[in-house]
Amino acid sequence: MKDICNFINFEKSDDKISYYHFVYQNGTGRLKQPFYNPFYRVNLVTKGTGILKQANMEMQLKKGDLFFTFPYISYTLNESEDLSFLYISFDGCIAENLLRDLNIDIHSAIYCGYEHLIAFWMESIRRFTTSNAQNLTDCVFKYTLSYLSKNSEEETKKEIKIKNIINYIEANYATPSLSLQSVADMFFYSDKYFSAVFKKEVGVNFTEYLNEMRINHAIKDIKSGITSVYELASSCGFADQFYFSNVFKKFTGVSPTEYIKKSQK
Repeated sequence: MKDICNFINFEKSDDKISYYHFVYQNGTGRLKQPFYNPFYRVNLVTKGTGILKQANMEMQLKKGDLFFTFPYISYTLNESEDLSFLYISFDGCIAENLLRDLNIDIHSAIYCGYEHLIAFWMESIRRFTTSNAQNLTDCVFKYTLSYLSKNSEEETKKEIKIKNIINYIEANYATPSLSLQSVADMFFYSDKYFSAVFKKEVGVNFTEYLNEMRINHAIKDIKSGITSVYELASSCGFADQFYFSNVFKKFTGVSPTEYIKKSQK
């Protein structure tokens, strides 16, 4: 398919999104780079792979990726395998508010898994005429953002659930029976799925996170005057004081007894 470049006769308005172009771009080899535009672009990769360099960040692109570029921020597109993409350029206060509500910015500019939109975009650009330009482009743009809105809501729900899990651990860390399995059961996860989700969202596995939280509380207890290793272990959720001592040394580099002596000095 050859390149298609549609220009849209826009009317600048505070209560409407202004659209400038609806384009199909087959490759980037003939284009002058870096790109530097006075408007936003939402781009949909239809074929191939490439690399987007924007604001000192380098991001991989592949078929089905949606990516955004921003006014007066230069960027380059380097195709590594037959890169083709569609884009709509736009601006306006309404557009800025939409992007802000969806948390779309220079640091979150790429969204994966939108192959199902390619046929819709391609059919729309083929049907583009002077008379339907505004309505058709507006339809494609808002329909596309509706998927991002759904994903944004799902991410928000996930963040809230993780926060609830962290709060639950914080409230129950001193309970010796607190475990990956008990927390998974509390939040209706299988243990394997919960373990994978927790590590992905928090960055460390459940046991490491719980142990670090318990040791931090043990250190606070030492500073508040507790000097019994058995009492420290019990107060922060360890049923076995020897296991507590091993975990304490792993995180602090010294045994609880040595830490207590240093603290007293």
